[in-house]
Amino acid sequence: MFLSYLSDHPFLANHELVWEFILMPELQNLEHEETYFMFLNEEVVKLDKAVHDVWVCSRKLIRSAQDVPQELHLLSSMLDRADQINFDNKHEFVQALKSIAAIQTTMYTSDFESLENMFK
Repeated sequence: MFLSYLSDHPFLANHELVWEFILMPELQNLEHEETYFMFLNEEVVKLDKAVHDVWVCSRKLIRSAQDVPQELHLLSSMLDRADQINFDNKHEFVQALKSIAAIQTTMYTSDFESLENMFK
C-alpha cells in the first residue's frame, strides 16, 4: 500500500529508491520465469524430436507390413520352383534361399539360418 502511494506521488514516483523497491522483485521473478521457460522449451524440443522419431519408425513399420504379403508371394513362387532345382544337400538349398532373400527382400540372413536349422 505504501509503495503504491509512493509510485502514485507526483514527485516521489520518479525517485530511484522507489523504483528499486517496486522493480527488484519483478526482475527476480523474470529471471526465475526465464529459467523455467527455457527449461520447458528444451523439454518440448526433446519431446517433439521423440514424437517425430516414433512417427518415422511407425511409418517404416507400416511400409514393412504392407510389403510382407508381396514378399511372401515372391518367396512362395520361388519355393514352388525349387523342386525343379536339385540340390545335393540342404546347405546349398539354404544358400540359394539366402541369395533370393538378398535380391528380392529386406529379410536378414539370420532368418534363413534359422530356416536352415529347421531343415536339419
